[in-house]
Amino acid sequence: MAHGRHFADLIGGGGRCPLAVSRGLLVYHEYEDAWVTDGSGRRRFGSLYGDPACAAIADDESWCAAGGAGIVIARAAVGESVFGAASRADVQFATGGEGGTLWVTALWASAPRQLGIVGAWAGEEAQRLWSLDVDTLALSPAGFPGGAAAT
Repeated sequence: MAHGRHFADLIGGGGRCPLAVSRGLLVYHEYEDAWVTDGSGRRRFGSLYGDPACAAIADDESWCAAGGAGIVIARAAVGESVFGAASRADVQFATGGEGGTLWVTALWASAPRQLGIVGAWAGEEAQRLWSLDVDTLALSPAGFPGGAAAT
């Protein structure tokens, strides 16, 4: 009896830590590098200072992201798996430099091409909710998932 996919390439230590799982993909970090696997191979899609702390995978698996000291995103076309895509773009967002660093503590797929974020800009104490368009990298303040008001 089949029990779904197995991610055999994660067996053992070596600094590997799973961050997010979907039906066919797993995002994990190996030290500061973010990786995605479908169980048959793996691809590195970015690196974050101090190790990634969280990750998210789109429902259709067309993108995935890892967060920590900024965000790294692997993107494919809508309906294409980010792991097997012929045309895949890996991008970094708010990982330092001119724009500063967004310290990310939680990520989730909030809509088909939208990444929900909990994080604080370097130098700020208050964490806030954000929404990031994974295609345009437009960042905007977000409300609580489900429309609940902050108290």
